[in-house]
Amino acid sequence: MEDTEVNGISDNKELFEKYPNMSMPTKEVDGLSIIGVIEIPSLDIALPVCKDWSYENLKSAPCRYSGSIYSHDCVIAAHNYSRHFAGLKNLEKGSSVVFTDVAGNVFNYVTDSIGALDSYAVEEMKSTGYDLTLFTCNQSGSARVTVGCRLVQ
Repeated sequence: MEDTEVNGISDNKELFEKYPNMSMPTKEVDGLSIIGVIEIPSLDIALPVCKDWSYENLKSAPCRYSGSIYSHDCVIAAHNYSRHFAGLKNLEKGSSVVFTDVAGNVFNYVTDSIGALDSYAVEEMKSTGYDLTLFTCNQSGSARVTVGCRLVQ
């Protein structure tokens, strides 16, 4: 396999498997630092994911809230916009979720749980035990719609 580099980090899969706590490579797109693209085929979603969560970044795209794809504890937040994560509540268990990092590594997931947490349950959000957790606010903003995903080997 030919290796390429993004911000000095090789896309050699063995590297992030050997060093799961390494920083995820980034790419600048329209002034945003992007770590990859999240796709949810059943919701017809394919969106860039910002490296860092902020209210400003969240206006443009989903953001990594905590963790990493490589260490299997990534949490991604997005607004409840129709073009972002409004449809999360409609996902079914077993739905496909795909994350492709900026180096081209593809991670396939299936949804394992769809639920809700209190809007202030920050620690619970960060410690779901899932390889990938997606969340957005519900329509009223009083709770968070959460989706737990397991990596498909």
